[in-house]
Amino acid sequence: EINRIENGRWSAFSMPDGIVYIQPNMLWRTAQTIARRRGDMSLTAAGGDETFRRNVIFSVVRKFREKGGVPDGILGDTFFSAKYKMKMRKKDGSVKEFKPSYTPFKAEAFAGRVSELEAKKEGTMLKDIFEVLPRSNDDE
Repeated sequence: EINRIENGRWSAFSMPDGIVYIQPNMLWRTAQTIARRRGDMSLTAAGGDETFRRNVIFSVVRKFREKGGVPDGILGDTFFSAKYKMKMRKKDGSVKEFKPSYTPFKAEAFAGRVSELEAKKEGTMLKDIFEVLPRSNDDE
């Protein structure tokens, strides 16, 4: 799913600095898919229980953190995502700014090298993302 675009949207992308940014909803959808493949329908049955969904996402991030897959110092121990300011160069040369929330991971958690993930961006608008920085309270 990393660096894949569907209907002009993406759920996860990598940056050359070795960080992969994933939308928390993608973590939830992936957990549901894995559970279904194992014959466990509990995540599907939870439906719209927001607290349950958040706990599942937090558990996924905690497991990655335990295995060294989450960069140090970006997420507090009680958070599963952070707010970012993201900049993308448009075709006309102007810059479009987004203010999303993502869960950051180390690229090594998904690929042997960052270059493997970055190669998947070829021919996509994801190549135009040039900056992703943590948002401060002033950026709200």
